[in-house]
Amino acid sequence: GDHVVLQVCCFGEEVVEYPTDGGTWRDDFGRAAVHFLATYDAGVYDKHVAPNPREWARNWTRHLLEEDGCGGVIYGRPCSLVVNGETYGRCPYTDPLFCLLANSLDRTVCRVALDLDYRWDRDQPRDDTSVLPAWAGNRDWREALLRAATPHADDALRIAEVEILPRVAAAFADEDGDPCAALREGYAAVALGAETMGPGPYLAGVRQRYVDTVAPTVLEELGRARRFVIETYNVHDLDAGPVSTRYRFEPRTGLDDLLGAPDTSRLPPVPRASSPGRGGVDALTSALAASPSNFQ
Repeated sequence: GDHVVLQVCCFGEEVVEYPTDGGTWRDDFGRAAVHFLATYDAGVYDKHVAPNPREWARNWTRHLLEEDGCGGVIYGRPCSLVVNGETYGRCPYTDPLFCLLANSLDRTVCRVALDLDYRWDRDQPRDDTSVLPAWAGNRDWREALLRAATPHADDALRIAEVEILPRVAAAFADEDGDPCAALREGYAAVALGAETMGPGPYLAGVRQRYVDTVAPTVLEELGRARRFVIETYNVHDLDAGPVSTRYRFEPRTGLDDLLGAPDTSRLPPVPRASSPGRGGVDALTSALAASPSNFQ
């Protein structure tokens, strides 16, 4: 009989597979889809599936082959059917929309890691009308918004990587850790830094710490192929957990112009005050300094 695999993109570059053979694949995949949501998206499962899993599975599999495969998604998560080696739906590895989003995110973190400020002629969105419809809005407003907002988004990324995520990761790694307390501690550190140093100098310090401690790891990762972690389940014994884990590598694209940029260690030092176009006060850190209790 046919060999069929249900693939679901779980979290970014983590993929779950449910292979099966023969004529029972509809029933198998109904159970697999229920299992996936119960395991990886409890909120959706509780709201939409838990009241009657069998009925939900019947409804989902009834429309499984519509819209080029399986509709391409399970509640927003890309999925595909691989039937005797031929893929239908949204392949988690090569789907054009996934690749467009992933490459755009790569460009952003690459630019920040290289300590390059946002520049419209180089960094404006790379619209691909073969994947998404042409931008229908006012292009001047789009440009103005991205020019104004991106520096603040860059600062938010640096703050998260330097002040907040290390604390949260350490809490998760500690059996007695409290991730929520770690998150509050991180926000409190941001507020204290902005209050005692002033928003401009504080952001400049965070920027330098990001370049020194985070950027090398980011650039090393971006220099390698994108790695997908694939966990495979036995559809006839789902409660046993994954039966195997393997990896798949896909090339990254669209970074050559950035990775060929000059060595930023030879550039002038990071300015220690807010840039003129930002009004001298960063919105995020000013809000935190003024109202740290919002995050406690």
